[in-house]
Amino acid sequence: MKTVILTLMVLVVVSQGEALMCHCSSIPAICPGSVETCELGEVCGSIAVGVGPSPYHMRRCMKADECMRLSNAGGAYSHGRCCSRDLCN
Repeated sequence: MKTVILTLMVLVVVSQGEALMCHCSSIPAICPGSVETCELGEVCGSIAVGVGPSPYHMRRCMKADECMRLSNAGGAYSHGRCCSRDLCN
């Protein structure tokens, strides 16, 4: 039983150590800090959407398909990038 618990603890520590880290900032603020840990399947996104002198900017973890859709929205002024290295956004 102790071996099973120890193995599970090691897996949790290793999986947390490999999680992607992204810069996090947006208006309105949804970030608890300036850096966040992504969930499995998320990438770092840096997106600007809007028209005029003050577009809406956000940098955070997001689902890969959501990031691609937002970075290539087309109809509205929108640009951005998606990446999968620590703090690449």
